[in-house]
Amino acid sequence: AFVDNVVEGMILAVHARDGKGQVYILGDRTPVTVEHLARRAAHHLGGGLPGFGIPVWAARLLALQCEWLWGLVGREPPIHRGRIEFFTRQAAYNISKAVREIGYNPTVDLEAGLERTIGWYREHGFL
Repeated sequence: AFVDNVVEGMILAVHARDGKGQVYILGDRTPVTVEHLARRAAHHLGGGLPGFGIPVWAARLLALQCEWLWGLVGREPPIHRGRIEFFTRQAAYNISKAVREIGYNPTVDLEAGLERTIGWYREHGFL
């Protein structure tokens, strides 16, 4: 979800009469897989994803080795099992409760959010 959508949802939740103590999922209207997000981001950056992948078991093994090696020097590894689980998890989140109870209506879609985010990173010299 694009940050503007999340901020708007948080403001709606704060001002909702029955919102206190409730949990709302503030995402996009259409669920997006991590792979789809990565492909769309790569497209907006003018590139693509590598044409190969590695099996999840091998990625987990590599992550475990990284955790051990980086642990020897007291640093957080660039690849760890939690990151592998995040990128390989199949999950979809439902925003219907937020739509129904607080009037949440995400207005920035994936494509516009990626364009704005990448534009910000370029403007600030990160890309």
